[in-house]
Amino acid sequence: HHGRVHCQGNARRSQAYFQLESAESTDQLSALMGLVRLEDQRRILNLYGEALAGRPLSLVASPDLENPDSEDQGLTGLEIVLPKTCGKFDTVQGNVEFYKVALLHQLGYQTFHTLRYLKKIERTLSGYHDHLRARTLFNVLEGARIDWQWPQRLAGTEAQLKRLKRHACATLAASGFIAPTPSAFQWVLLLSL
Repeated sequence: HHGRVHCQGNARRSQAYFQLESAESTDQLSALMGLVRLEDQRRILNLYGEALAGRPLSLVASPDLENPDSEDQGLTGLEIVLPKTCGKFDTVQGNVEFYKVALLHQLGYQTFHTLRYLKKIERTLSGYHDHLRARTLFNVLEGARIDWQWPQRLAGTEAQLKRLKRHACATLAASGFIAPTPSAFQWVLLLSL
């Protein structure tokens, strides 16, 4: 219906619209899918982050659209790495909430002093025989600690965190990542969620 009204009988315009070659059609499809773009939310997320941090932040779009990995990008506390788009949830509200929680989570590394001790943490982790596994386990546990800290400091974040963690657990279960008899690491991961 939107396409017919927008194109008003123009054959070239209709063809571009219904073949998803026009900006109007891709924007409409994104809106229907609940897709949210970082650029569209940048101002509100910047204000939200600056209010919490007490200083300006830089929001950086991750080259990996769905899975920004702040550990691989080098946590500095000055840059918050977020995906360019988010469509994990069916609604715009759910995807905007994802952005806010991702921002909170990364900001937590600064706020709750992980970054202050990062060099010491890295030295300790590098002493383990399986450095990668030790780092992964640390990241899961530290992420859980940060997510636990926010509701203590900022009322209203607990419900958002719980919704996203339930979604993450369901996604892990549906993906087959969690074995019928979970390994010790899988138990730690599930408990952290």
